[in-house]
Amino acid sequence: MKRMIAFVFAFTLILGVSGLSLAQDDAAAPRGAKAFSMMDTNGDGKITKEEFMAAAQKRAEARFTKLDKDSKGYLTKEDFMAARAAHGKGMKKGAAPSVQ
Repeated sequence: MKRMIAFVFAFTLILGVSGLSLAQDDAAAPRGAKAFSMMDTNGDGKITKEEFMAAAQKRAEARFTKLDKDSKGYLTKEDFMAARAAHGKGMKKGAAPSVQ
C-alpha cells in the first residue's frame, strides 16, 4: 500500500512539474476554502495525511484517465509526448508552462 501511495504521489508530481496539467483542469480545480473543505472529508477542520493522499490519488487517477485516451490502462512515451505537445499548443509563444 505504501508503494502504491508513493507511486501515485510521484506520478502526480511528475505530471505537475512537466506541465501536463491542462488549462481547463486548472481553471476547474477548486481553490482556497472550497478545496480545503473538499479534502477535509470528515469535516473536522483538519486535513489528515490520509485525506490529503486520497485527494492526490483521485486527482492523479483523473489525469491518468485523461492521458490514456484509448483506455488501454497504460501510457506510452508517445501518449505522454502527445499530451505535452497538445498542452503546449494552448500556450503563448515564450510563456513558461504552469507548475503546480
